[in-house]
Amino acid sequence: MLTTRKGLVKKLWKASLAGPTDDEALSTALRCVFRRSDIKDIKSYALAKDGEPGPCWSVSSQDVELLGAMVRPQLICCKVFRWPDLDLLSETVVRLPICGSESSSSSENVCCNPYHFGRRLVFAPASLDKCEAQPSTKLLKTGASESISCDSAFGEATCSGSISCDQFSSTGFSTSCSESESGVEFSSEGSSGYTPHPHRTADGPVSPARRTAQRGDPCLKMAYWEGRERVGRLKSFATSAVHVHYDGRADLAGALCIGSLKNRCRSAVAEKKRQQIGKGFMMWRTAENTVMMYNASQQSMYVQSPTIACQLLHNADDLNKKLPAGSVVEIFNYERAFQLEEVLRSRQLLTHPFDVMAVRVSLVAGWGPGHRRPTIMECPFWIETFFFAEDSS
Repeated sequence: MLTTRKGLVKKLWKASLAGPTDDEALSTALRCVFRRSDIKDIKSYALAKDGEPGPCWSVSSQDVELLGAMVRPQLICCKVFRWPDLDLLSETVVRLPICGSESSSSSENVCCNPYHFGRRLVFAPASLDKCEAQPSTKLLKTGASESISCDSAFGEATCSGSISCDQFSSTGFSTSCSESESGVEFSSEGSSGYTPHPHRTADGPVSPARRTAQRGDPCLKMAYWEGRERVGRLKSFATSAVHVHYDGRADLAGALCIGSLKNRCRSAVAEKKRQQIGKGFMMWRTAENTVMMYNASQQSMYVQSPTIACQLLHNADDLNKKLPAGSVVEIFNYERAFQLEEVLRSRQLLTHPFDVMAVRVSLVAGWGPGHRRPTIMECPFWIETFFFAEDSS
């Protein structure tokens, strides 16, 4: 039985990825973390099942000295028990929404459970000022016979629902396809000189960036696709944090279980490959008006976001980004989406359906340059997410 602190520490050392003898300075720093910990928290973490995040491991928030530098205790635990190559001085980790500890810098204790954190990865967004407009390769033809989906965020013909392309104009989506007539107040501060549109439009089309969530309305919607076929309904979430997973227990209140979605046309090979989704990913909105995404699976995922790079403005090589397992990235920025809309309007590039408030995530395969799949429609399993700005009125 692991009833003593010494026995618990010995068990954790055996589970250590860095190894107890690889770095004496790191070993000393970790022992300092153990001394600050409650034995109950150490035991709960040590006995957690593999693949489960487990409860919080509360430790005094004071920094620990390591080779003359002061290091946060959670960084030390993340390096020892999860990422041996983590650079303690230059890299950062992001606390996940499943963590129940206080996140403020003034808190006396912090959580040191390494599976309550994600390794921060930064995708530098492409410039909106110096980019040159790229001609779209998928312009829709005028006429009522085009079969397109209003749920397609990036202008590709996808599935059912014959819609007249006359419903769309050079200024964006028409009122017949918009979710709401109300807009979002746009602040010109920090907008690189782009002139904002009015808070509300008296007439004319309402763009996706003006799609707002009233009280009780969903914060986001998700669509699950297998190749070119959407499986299941468009799912709405009233919570700002969502966990998309294949099976097992969801770690957040807002959840989409892909394993429960049936498709009679799915092959046995595809079903086996679909199991690789595992714990899937988490997506949540921050106080800074951004959306973070954490890859909780064991496989790399591929993401495409208009606020990182827009296909109407930037090269194809910049569009799709790889997100390794265990990594966290800012996948969407509301303010930048409003700025992007202004740029597209000023250059008259909104000539076909395009949603600046939507992102795509391929769960097990990449697409585009460097991959054998030219479009995400060729990927076996992917998610399309539509965000809603909060109503400022």
